[in-house]
Order: sequence, then C-alpha cells, then structure tokens
Amino acid sequence: MQDIANWLQDIGSWLIEALAAVIIGTGAGLAIVAFLARRIVDYNLERSADRFRAELAERTEALKVELGIRAHEYAVALSRVDAQRSEAINRIHAALRSWVKPTARIVAGCPIVNASTLDQLNYFRERAEEAHAAAMSLVDAVADNSLYLPGEIYEQVVDTVGRSTHASAAFLRVLRQAEAQQLEPTISLRDVAEARQRLAAIFHDELQPLHQDITAAFRKLLMTAEGDGDQRNLFVK
Repeated sequence: MQDIANWLQDIGSWLIEALAAVIIGTGAGLAIVAFLARRIVDYNLERSADRFRAELAERTEALKVELGIRAHEYAVALSRVDAQRSEAINRIHAALRSWVKPTARIVAGCPIVNASTLDQLNYFRERAEEAHAAAMSLVDAVADNSLYLPGEIYEQVVDTVGRSTHASAAFLRVLRQAEAQQLEPTISLRDVAEARQRLAAIFHDELQPLHQDITAAFRKLLMTAEGDGDQRNLFVK
C-alpha cells in the first residue's frame, strides 16, 4: 500500500509539472495546477488521519487492558485487607470473651453447694487468676491487631480493655494480699465478698455497656446484618 501511494503521489507530481510546462502562464493552467495540488494535499492529510485513528484505537485498547489489570490487582489487595481485618476483629473479640467468662463467674458467686470458706476462697482465686491471664492476653491481642482497627474504634477498645483489666486486677489483689498477710479464711472471705460487690457494680454498670458498644462497632466493620447467628454478645455466659 505504501508503494502504491508513493507511485500515485509521483504520478500526481509529474502531471502537475507536465501541465504546468504546457499551459504555464495561462489562468486555466494555474487553476488546474492549484486543483491538483489541493487534491494531493487532501489525500496526504486523509492518510495521516487514518494512521492517527489506527494508533489511537490501538493505544485505547492497550489502556483498557492495563486499567483492567490494575483494577483486578486493587480488588485482590482490598479483599486481602478485609480478610486480615476480619481475622483481627475475631482475635480481639475472642480475647474479650476469654476475659468476660471468668469475670462473670466471679460476679455470679461461688456455685459450689454447701461450700466451705476455704472452697469458696479457692474458687474465687482460680477464677481471678483466669481473668488476670485472660486480661494479659487481651492486651496483647489488641496491640498485635491494632493496625486493622480505625482510630476511633481502636481508642474505644483500648479504653475498655484498660478498665476491664484494672477491675479484675483489683479483685485479684485482694486475694493475694490476704494470702500474703496469712489472714484467717473467714476474714479473707469477707474482704473477697466486698471486693466482689465492687467488681459486680463495675461489671454491670460500666463494663457491660462498653463491651456491647465494641460488639456493635465490630459488627459494623464486618458489615454483618443485625441479628445474624454469628453476632454473639460478649456477655452471653
């Protein structure tokens, strides 16, 4: 096609020169020369436009392919982040539940029928140690997964975790101090009963609403519909 185009262009140029040589100086000759010149120029412009349109279509298709690849990569990355956030929320939620369970049992009181003073002290000491260990694991879980929580929710979780661990630690401290001072079991149980009442008040009036707020925030992050079966409340025993 390029050779044919060049040949036609050469023929056109030769015709112009031939006609110009024969009828040069006449008005008709100049008009013919001008007409043929315009035709050649129009032909060259049309060829350039066709070539430009072809290149533009090729580049447009290449851009569409590249944008499609980028969109897929972004979707994959976003899906990975969502999965990591979901896993982080599950870990923190599980750690919260691990703290709530022994703490709720302390608040509920000793379930042993006709338990002796020593049995009651041992029961509360075991639950208090469980709550304390769970509190330490909870702190680690929040620190390890803080990257995946939005700032406002992270601050809410940290505040709630701090209040929770402080409350269970205060109860455990009473038991450890009684043991360190070698108090009589009856005196120790009386101190533990008072500490348990303080813990129960904090647990019901302060901590339970905070934990429920965190559960609601986690549900929103996970985009889980209200009332789904996997939306367990933290305070379900």
